[in-house]
Amino acid sequence: MTELNAKRLQILKDAIPPLARLAVLTNPDNSAHTSALTAMKDMAQRLRLKFYIVEARKREDLKVALQSAKTRAEALVVIDDGVFIYNA
Repeated sequence: MTELNAKRLQILKDAIPPLARLAVLTNPDNSAHTSALTAMKDMAQRLRLKFYIVEARKREDLKVALQSAKTRAEALVVIDDGVFIYNA
C-alpha cells in the first residue's frame, strides 16, 4: 500500500503538470497510514509539491477536512480507509 499511495502522486503530477499544492486525506487512527504518509511526503518532495495533510477520524470530520483541502490545495489524494470508503 505504501508504494501505491506514493505512485498516485506521481501519476497525478504527470496528469496535471502545473500542479503545485496537494492535500492528502488520512485517518490518524489508522496506523497503516503512517508509512503511507511518509512515502507520500518523500514523493511530494521529489516532485516539488507542497504537501498538506488533512485528517478525519469519523464521518462528522469529513466536511471540515474536505473544506480545508479545498482551500489549501489544487488536488486531493485519499488514502484508503473504511471511514472514507463507507461514507463516499
